[in-house]
Amino acid sequence: MDEEIRVEVSRTLSLRDPVRPYPEDPTLDVTVLVDDGSLRVEKHLTTWDGDGLGAFLAARAEEFRGWDGPRAWRSLEGDLRLSAVHTGRSVRLAWELWGDLLGDTWQLTYVTEHAPGEDMRGLAADVDAFLRSC
Repeated sequence: MDEEIRVEVSRTLSLRDPVRPYPEDPTLDVTVLVDDGSLRVEKHLTTWDGDGLGAFLAARAEEFRGWDGPRAWRSLEGDLRLSAVHTGRSVRLAWELWGDLLGDTWQLTYVTEHAPGEDMRGLAADVDAFLRSC
C-alpha cells in the first residue's frame, strides 16, 4: 500500500506502509522513516490498531489551553515513544525511535512543534485516518 503521512520541518518524519499481516486481527504494522538528507532511519513497528496514537494526539489537541508536564505515549513494543509538552505557545512533540542493532540499543529523537488547537487537530485527524486506511 502506498499510503504515507509526513511531518516536515527541516527534516522529515513519515509514517507509511500500513499493513495488516493477519486478516480479522488488530495487528497493524507501520513503517516510521526519519530522513534529514544525511541520515536516514527506518523502523518497522507492530501495533494493535495503532495503539491509540490518533486518540493521544486528539486529546492533546483538545487541551489547547495547555497542561503541566509531559504527556507520554508508546507503541506496543516500545520502539516508538512520543512525549508531548505544551510550551504555552506551541505543542512540542518528541518522537523517539528505539531499536537494536547487533545487540546494541540505539535511539533517535525527532522533535516537531505544532500550534495548539487546529494544527494539532489536523495532525490527529491525519494520523487517525492513516491508521484506519487499511
